[in-house]
Amino acid sequence: MDLISQFVDGVSRLPRYASPAPASLPIVDVILNPIAGFFQRRANLRRIVADLEARLRSLEERAPGRKAGAERVHRTEFPGHTHRIVEGILEEEARSPSEGGRLLISCGGDGTHYEICTTLVDADTAVLDRIRLLRLPLGTGNDSAEALTVEEAFDMILAGEGGVKTGALRIDSPGLPPLYSFNIASVGIDAFVVELTNKLKKAMPGAYKALVDVASLFYDRTIRPKPMNIALRHEVGSTELRGILPSIVVMGVSGHRTYGGRVPVLCDDRNVCIIAHLGLIDLLRSKKLIFNARHGELPETRFCTAHRMELESQGNLIMQLDGEVFRLSPMNYPLTMTLTEPKIRVLRRS
Repeated sequence: MDLISQFVDGVSRLPRYASPAPASLPIVDVILNPIAGFFQRRANLRRIVADLEARLRSLEERAPGRKAGAERVHRTEFPGHTHRIVEGILEEEARSPSEGGRLLISCGGDGTHYEICTTLVDADTAVLDRIRLLRLPLGTGNDSAEALTVEEAFDMILAGEGGVKTGALRIDSPGLPPLYSFNIASVGIDAFVVELTNKLKKAMPGAYKALVDVASLFYDRTIRPKPMNIALRHEVGSTELRGILPSIVVMGVSGHRTYGGRVPVLCDDRNVCIIAHLGLIDLLRSKKLIFNARHGELPETRFCTAHRMELESQGNLIMQLDGEVFRLSPMNYPLTMTLTEPKIRVLRRS
């Protein structure tokens, strides 16, 4: 058995040993993207597989003969295959509801996680109530993964967490199909950084991080953003920001949201962060503050809460949704981001 197969086989077996043991074991569906970045780092993969197998041996010794449930691995083979796999799982669950529910484990990067969630978001609520989702941090950004490390994800499986319902941001824009974010949607420098990362990590895997840091300083010259109007809709009315030139506009599914690597851009209960235009020196300073959750100290930073945000601009921009990048032009405005009802149950500690 190759290393990748050993890894997903071990992951699919872990739920047997959840504590306390459930009355009925869930059906475990593992969706594997074998080209995720995690699987290309062979030395690290070998170490994780060895640790996982040692963990499983220990669990078996403590609970010999623990009953196995239905455990299946689905390998993605082409773009859009993840969508088909999840549709099939939903159809099967609708026809034959599982007694112990289902645990859907995404073994991929942000693209795999995104495709799973965009398939789940429009599914029947009664079916979704029987499904829990765990997104493993196996990509480059891991913006939407439930755990920071693979080992932490293993602990979450074994803890038998019931899951927490999460909503999404629906993005509507002329010229684009309806899009979704399940963590953070943003336009500005951070989206530019994501695009650079996606381009350079394949061409220069050993040096892309340093190159991205340098290149991000040339955001203004490269994108040449223009002023925009921002309308924030909230419970007590609305807030209008007209003619501003922000460096970053972020909206989260909730507050307390982070970028991949747990960079705390939304560090309290408020789900919107807008950072006005930053010069080169301020931009260098702000990066350190964001990593330390201190960007609220910048006079250019504004935090607020909104259930809907509307953006208008005459310029080109880059938008990122959970690590997936989209180019925007004047034809794509007005653009709206709207919070949806929480429907998807993720395996996250409440």
